[in-house]
Amino acid sequence: TGGWTVPASVFYAGATVTLLNDSASAQNVTASALTYLWNGADGVNIKASTIALGARSMATIWFESASVGYIQGSAITVS
Repeated sequence: TGGWTVPASVFYAGATVTLLNDSASAQNVTASALTYLWNGADGVNIKASTIALGARSMATIWFESASVGYIQGSAITVS
C-alpha cells in the first residue's frame, strides 16, 4: 500500500522495474521527477498526471535513459 515514487537518475538505459499491486485498492504511481514517462497504451507522456495501478495488477517500466521511461500495465488509469 502507499503506491510508488519513480525517481530520476537512478535507473539506467535498458533497466526494467515491475510494479506489483497486491492490494485490494488502486495505488498511485508518482513519476513527476522523470523527464518523460510514456504510456504504452497510447504514446502520451503521463509523467505529470495522476497514474493509478488497479487492485491486484502489475505494470512494468522500461527505461530508455535515466530520466525517460515507458510504462505498460494491465490496469493503469491516467487522469
